[in-house]
Amino acid sequence: GNGSIVITGGTGGLGLSIAEALSNYAIQHLVLLSRSKNQSERTLKVIELLKQKGVAVYIVQADVSSMDVCTVLDMIHNEIAPI
Repeated sequence: GNGSIVITGGTGGLGLSIAEALSNYAIQHLVLLSRSKNQSERTLKVIELLKQKGVAVYIVQADVSSMDVCTVLDMIHNEIAPI
């Protein structure tokens, strides 16, 4: 669809597996929330694969346990695509 899909822990093992599985569907915008700025080699490979499939991938550094989640969701809605 045209909306954004958001995965918390998106650059971790489970998050990347979910991202890969979702790439088999007609998704356009995928937002991976991650506490870390540094991305692993696997993360970079999965992102490249997603981009090759036409998915716009955004990594947003955020710790949803300690920040205003509404702020992050508003940013995604306003700057990327509605969720």
